[in-house]
Amino acid sequence: MNKYVEIMEIEQIVIETMNLCYPHFRMVTTLPDDFENKTIKEVEKRIKNLNIPDISHRFIKHHEKTNWGYSIHMMEKSGKAYARTYWYNDDKSVIFLEGLHVDEKMCGNGIATKLLEMHIQIAKEKKASTQLKVEEGSWMHEWYKRRGYKKYTRCEESNTIWLYMLP
Repeated sequence: MNKYVEIMEIEQIVIETMNLCYPHFRMVTTLPDDFENKTIKEVEKRIKNLNIPDISHRFIKHHEKTNWGYSIHMMEKSGKAYARTYWYNDDKSVIFLEGLHVDEKMCGNGIATKLLEMHIQIAKEKKASTQLKVEEGSWMHEWYKRRGYKKYTRCEESNTIWLYMLP
C-alpha cells in the first residue's frame, strides 16, 4: 500500500467518524483537489508547514481553517476518543478545548491525558493560554484541576464554569 492510499484512508476514517458523532457538523477532506498530482514530498511539506505539534501514532488529526478561526480535531485511531482545539482569528492569545470525550470502556488508559497534553502543547507553541468549560464539582472539574487548570468565571449555564491555564 502506498502512502497516498494510506493518507486517503486515514482522512476518510476521520471524516466518517466525525460525521457519525456530530451529524450537524459535516466535515470535508483537508487534502487539495489536485492531491493525486502532488508528490508525497509535497504533501508531507504541506502538513509540516502547518507548524502544529506532531501527534503520536495512536492519534489522527484534522485541520480546519474557517473564516472565524482555526480548529484541530484530534481522535484516537479507533475512534474511541476525541477532542477539538480551536482559536479565533481576532484573539490568538487564547486556545479553547472542546468535546474531550473517551469511550467508557477505554477510560483509565491515558487517552484523555494524551489528548489534553496535545492541546496544551499547541497552546505552549502559540504562547497562548488555554480555556475550557466544565461542570463545577464534577469529576472532570477535579481532573482538570489536578492538571493545572484554575477557575476563571461562571458560565450562564447552571453549574458550568470556565477554567484556564496560562502558557
